[in-house]
This record gives sequence, structure tokens and C-alpha cells, in this order.
Amino acid sequence: MKKIIIILIASFSLAVTAKAQSLHNLYGVSWEVGFPVGDFIKKVSYSGGKLEYRHFLKPNISVGGTLSWNNYEEYFT
Repeated sequence: MKKIIIILIASFSLAVTAKAQSLHNLYGVSWEVGFPVGDFIKKVSYSGGKLEYRHFLKPNISVGGTLSWNNYEEYFT
């Protein structure tokens, strides 16, 4: 049940309206899946996310920032 609730919350947070022709503030929230590249971690991480914000100064100039994170967990014995 807990997984279903998490998936529903993630799905609703991904439904951000797109304003392609608007010159206002743009924001986005997304769920990130991380694939390890090196030899140390073998499991795929499903616990990540990204927050993004942009503010338009002029029609062709914007300023913004992005915060992204992934969490890899693997236990060695």
C-alpha cells in the first residue's frame, strides 16, 4: 500500500502544466531514476528527484536553477 501511495504522489507531482508561450515563471518537479555506471554499485536507484525553477527576464533570456539528487543504497557484508 505504501508503494502505491508513493507512486500516486510521484505521478501527480509530474503533472505540472507547461507554459511554452508564456513569459512568466516556469517550474518543474520530476522523479529521477539513477543508473550506476561504475563497478562499485550494481543496483538501480529509484529514489531520486529534481526541482527546477526559471524566471524570464526578457522573451529570450531566462535565469533559473535546478536541484537534483539520487540516493544509491547497497550493503556489503
